Amino acid sequence: MNQQIRFCRSYDGARIAYAITGDGPPLVKAPHWLTHLEHEWESLIWRPWIEAFSKDYTLVRMDQRGCGLSDRKTGELSFDAFVRDLEAVADAVGLERFALFGHSQGAPFALEYAVRYPERVTHLVLFGGYLRGLLKRRLPPERVAEVQALLKLIEVGWGRDDPSYRHMFSSQFIPDATLEEMRAFSDLQRMSTSPENAARIVNAVFSIDVRDKAARVRCPTLVLHARGDVRVPLEEGRVMASEIPGARLVVLETRNHVLLERELAFRQFFEELRAFLPQRQAPAPARPAAAQPGEFRQRLAAILAADAEGYSRLMAQDERATLAALDAARAVFRQQIELNHGRVVDMAGDSVLAVFDTASGAVTAALGAQRLLEDGPLRFRIGVHLGDVIEKADGTIYGDGVNIAARLQALAAAGGITVSDAVRGSVKSRVGASFDDQGEQQVKNMPEPIRAYRVRLN
Repeated sequence: MNQQIRFCRSYDGARIAYAITGDGPPLVKAPHWLTHLEHEWESLIWRPWIEAFSKDYTLVRMDQRGCGLSDRKTGELSFDAFVRDLEAVADAVGLERFALFGHSQGAPFALEYAVRYPERVTHLVLFGGYLRGLLKRRLPPERVAEVQALLKLIEVGWGRDDPSYRHMFSSQFIPDATLEEMRAFSDLQRMSTSPENAARIVNAVFSIDVRDKAARVRCPTLVLHARGDVRVPLEEGRVMASEIPGARLVVLETRNHVLLERELAFRQFFEELRAFLPQRQAPAPARPAAAQPGEFRQRLAAILAADAEGYSRLMAQDERATLAALDAARAVFRQQIELNHGRVVDMAGDSVLAVFDTASGAVTAALGAQRLLEDGPLRFRIGVHLGDVIEKADGTIYGDGVNIAARLQALAAAGGITVSDAVRGSVKSRVGASFDDQGEQQVKNMPEPIRAYRVRLN
């Protein structure tokens, strides 16, 4: 197994390093401190994590700004900056839909990203995380003073050759580690960032508070937490799971905040992960003029993107009934897509992504699906765009065409269809529907506004 280390620029020009390993459905790991992409690769602590993730998924991990191979000298080390760096990496990799994993302080970053971009996150996995940083937990005055002393201790002792200062932190993260494991974790701490940055990062994360965002998470969520976690008490995991609609809490029998490969909790974590996340799908059937393995094909296509309204709320009310309704809806979409000579690209979570050779085929399929689902418990928003896509040999598609279809889907009403100007101009009156002009719409990550039209049956 090899890792590919790459770089991208974030919103303020900061250079962010990220690495890609493995093969399978995409899984993005949100940023957190104490990372260094190169040294993690050889770490006794982190290499087993990388290998276990990469066995079943295409893993994308990153160095938080101020850490590892990312820019060390950067003006802003804040909650918003960390979340926007995650956005920059996801965009650089070209991922439209993916599962998101947040560990420790990466959990609130991942949660915030999922709330900001619900159309992109299919599943959310949060381990050892929290909604409120240490200074937001109503600490008594003596504990606040202890936190301030801790920050000063980091500035003074972090970079020293004597590891005794850093061992104090290591003992909180991995209290059941051997001396060799403790030393490996301590060495990575020193290499990961400077004393000044360490103090600034800790100060920023101690003030995190995303309690008001948890109820807005729409995707299926798995929360895992160590029962004896010293760094982040189990109660914080319970609070997180109780505030996120439909979230499931799994308690792992360990004291370690960072799981060690040799412990049972490590195996249990990955068993729960694989049961929760979508598994690798068989490659799509060969199509005429398809790209050969390792190649890409750029072509004009119509893209249909659909997403269920209120899915997380319905899951919280009745999981079995909602899953049954979702399976029935998927069957309807598949039937209408294939009937109109389209191809299903992805049905992760509560979303549908399909590609067609013609815009009329995509709109006809969308209309058919909405008619058949009109009286069902799940209402879908659908967006359709006609534009360039990059098609890989395994059938996955990328490019602005896919992104625009997803943005149009977000503009649609529940049970409705929104299309781009290119689709309206191509289809005109050939699908038994008319188009209401919604005007120019400025959408996220698109430099130019999109002219949108609401589809209405004649």
